[in-house]
Amino acid sequence: MKQIIYLLGFVSLAISTSVFALEPVIDLAEIAKTAELIEEANNQLQQLKDLSNINADQYNFLQKNLNGNYGYGNLLNEDSDLNQKQWSNDSWTDVLSESSSGNAAAFADAQKTYDKLYPVVKPDQIAATRSKDNLTRTHYEQSSEISRATLAASSYGYDQINQHIKNVHDILEKLDSQTTEKAAIDLNARLNAEVAFILLEQLRQQVMQNQNIATQTQGEVNGMSDASKFMQMNSQ
Repeated sequence: MKQIIYLLGFVSLAISTSVFALEPVIDLAEIAKTAELIEEANNQLQQLKDLSNINADQYNFLQKNLNGNYGYGNLLNEDSDLNQKQWSNDSWTDVLSESSSGNAAAFADAQKTYDKLYPVVKPDQIAATRSKDNLTRTHYEQSSEISRATLAASSYGYDQINQHIKNVHDILEKLDSQTTEKAAIDLNARLNAEVAFILLEQLRQQVMQNQNIATQTQGEVNGMSDASKFMQMNSQ
């Protein structure tokens, strides 16, 4: 009987031990570590999404900031403004003849005004006894025409100064209100164009001044040449 009881106890103990052996072992430290890794992965994923949105926003901003046509090339630069800037004749010959070709009608009128302000003797009345190819007579005629043209050009150029000043002022005033880099660049380019117009006006005035100076110098040469011819005629 005792042997049977011992046998049953041993079997019960064996069964109990095998049951506990089948239960899973739970490692809380590993679970916590896994949770941290999952959370970190989620954070990295969110950062990537945020970075993607930032890059898209930056791209859209750059596209808007560096692209677009604002039409500032025509600002204070319409066809009527161009006609006003092209106030002189296309050729120097037309200038001296007071031609109103192209957009030079106002310039021709200005020359006629100086004809009235400074009336001069006609070239053929300088010396009736001299031939038409006389250098002094030719110089007188050229000097009269060039002086008249230079006076008219200086007057007309002076009248344009305030307009150039206003253009520069208006462009700079508009520049401060621009919200994109492209618009500011376009306005700066327009400002440079206005400066170029001013430089071209200076060039036109300088060319006329050079003509005036050269004519004065040529007058001295012509006078010496005529004097030499006169001496040769008297020596014969």
